[in-house]
Amino acid sequence: MAGCSSSGGPTGGSRAPDTPAAALARLPSTGWDSGYVEFGDVAKVSGLNGAAGSGPLTTYLGVGESGLDGLGPDAGSTLGFDPLHATAAVTVGQPPHQVTVLYGSFDATAIGVRLKAHGFKQESSSDGAALWVYGSGAADQGPNPAELALLNVLDVSAGRLEFAQDTADLAALDASDRSPLSANAVLAALANCLGPAQAAMIGPSSPAPGSATVGIGLLATSAQDASEEVCVSAKDSATATSIGADWTRQITSGRSQRMAEPWSKLLVDPAASVVSDSPAVVRLTAKPAPGSRVGTLLQSYLAPQVDFDALISQ
Repeated sequence: MAGCSSSGGPTGGSRAPDTPAAALARLPSTGWDSGYVEFGDVAKVSGLNGAAGSGPLTTYLGVGESGLDGLGPDAGSTLGFDPLHATAAVTVGQPPHQVTVLYGSFDATAIGVRLKAHGFKQESSSDGAALWVYGSGAADQGPNPAELALLNVLDVSAGRLEFAQDTADLAALDASDRSPLSANAVLAALANCLGPAQAAMIGPSSPAPGSATVGIGLLATSAQDASEEVCVSAKDSATATSIGADWTRQITSGRSQRMAEPWSKLLVDPAASVVSDSPAVVRLTAKPAPGSRVGTLLQSYLAPQVDFDALISQ
């Protein structure tokens, strides 16, 4: 990937985004990344969750880093850093086109030494960033070292790491001549709706064609006051208002099929407000019921969709 410059595109620089909207403003539209976006203030969520890694916010731990989900148990020693020690993370797209960006403080020299020892080659470097490629740098090649799964391309600097399966995807994300994802009206409205979420996912409400685009976020200034929010795109304000009414009704008197108990045992204080008319977006919030762990909504989204679809009237 000669000529790729990780410093010139929208992801350039090591200043970490601190909200979903800030992440969108720094990511380019590539043609494959507008369908799914993750953001995580990794340091803040990890700190609130506690050092043990099994605290009340565990469900949101690592959100923003889903492109690294396939890493083997020895990946930390292979790479020379712990992904959960990053400052912030953003993932865009889904396999086979996906890129994850970590922001923080990294020993680029040590990481390069480890990658070289595992068969990666330095293809090019620019402004202090080094591009490391395994094999041909293509997503369809054979697996590289097992602990790195299908991460064939890493762009490494002291303040930012980028991971991809294919050099072309990394080049697209670092291009300087593309509109940012924030130019997408629906994505921007959902990111603005999510506001100061410390961790968030934006994607389709279900795999079904034509499904609504939704955002799910964690709100927390402490582990004790943490709650979740869902932002849902709708065809118009009337539909958004109806989604809000159904949300309150479901949590008050509905039942989770996945958990086999009333929603009211899992979530309390449901609220809804239409935050945008064009495009129409409704913001849905709820707090964990006493004794419940934060993450019910995110788990419902990631699990088979029957529960989540019912909650947002899809």
